[in-house]
Amino acid sequence: MTLSFAPDAIETWPLSRLQPYAKNAKAHGPDQVAKIAASMAEFGWTVPCLVGDDGELIAGHGRVLAATQLGLTEAPVIVLGHRTVRTPYMREIMDRLSAGDTMQRIVFMKAAQVGATEAGNNWIGFAIHQAPGPMLAVQPTVELAKRNSRQRIDPLIDESPELRERVKPARSRDAGNTMLSKEFAGGILIMTGANSAVGLRSTPARYIFLDEVDAYPASADEEGDPVTLAEARSLTFAHRRKVLLVSTPTIRGLSRIEREYEVSDQRRYFVPCPHCGAM
Repeated sequence: MTLSFAPDAIETWPLSRLQPYAKNAKAHGPDQVAKIAASMAEFGWTVPCLVGDDGELIAGHGRVLAATQLGLTEAPVIVLGHRTVRTPYMREIMDRLSAGDTMQRIVFMKAAQVGATEAGNNWIGFAIHQAPGPMLAVQPTVELAKRNSRQRIDPLIDESPELRERVKPARSRDAGNTMLSKEFAGGILIMTGANSAVGLRSTPARYIFLDEVDAYPASADEEGDPVTLAEARSLTFAHRRKVLLVSTPTIRGLSRIEREYEVSDQRRYFVPCPHCGAM
């Protein structure tokens, strides 16, 4: 593997432009900040901060605190363009999917092609890397589950060194990594269709991703509602479970996702008018 380093990607930003991530899990105590400041005073900036194009810090919170303590006014940064600022409506949803958040059930009723499936796939990657556990991902049909695995999940794993290290490689005699099953340290990802009762009751699951639920059949192989069957897999994990339901609504009064949204706390994302800024 060849890694490239582009020094021309480093920019100099004023410290006032850098905003700490509000839910940063790593806290820097006074002693740690003092040690970072002492190192910076001796060796200077050796590692640039990583920031989003909105100025939110991705990495370098301790260095920014130390720089402020030293009276510095600027910092070297590398801007990572693919950030939540491009899809701000996804921020709270992704935060709620964090293993450290107490929310157990997230319902996302949305328009078409706004990144919901990609968010679910990002969650899969996060779980494999940061909070491993058994996971069930359900598409409307088994064929769609296979397509999603080929076109999205396999590239997600192949193009991420962290995930590639954790997911067992596909081998002809190794069932650990197949089209619909990915084993990794601490868990397994099972992908199936809502039309397969066998797939829905195959294994207990801490994490459940139910994609495009309005396209699910009324019953899975005449064994009952696919959403109910899938969610039953998570009961073993009690308060540690996470369930994400996603769909574009179809017919009012008959829509699954509308029904789920109605029994939620019904949060909405408001978009300001591009002309006057009114919500």
